[in-house]
Amino acid sequence: MNGRIIPSKNMNRFKDFFAEIVNEESGFAEIDDKEGWLEEDNWFVVDKENGRRGICLPAIYHDGEINWRWR
Repeated sequence: MNGRIIPSKNMNRFKDFFAEIVNEESGFAEIDDKEGWLEEDNWFVVDKENGRRGICLPAIYHDGEINWRWR
């Protein structure tokens, strides 16, 4: 799935994290995940009709595009 993300004010703390994940040349390794942000239970999307639904770790790009897979 893909779409446009409407970030909350808490999104700023993830900005560098997502920049590293979507940059194939960054050298990011899962060992760098000190905060546990790669754990699938931490990721979901929310919409007005269906509420909260779990997703796999999304790819979020600097232009606001988000790509994800349902869990």
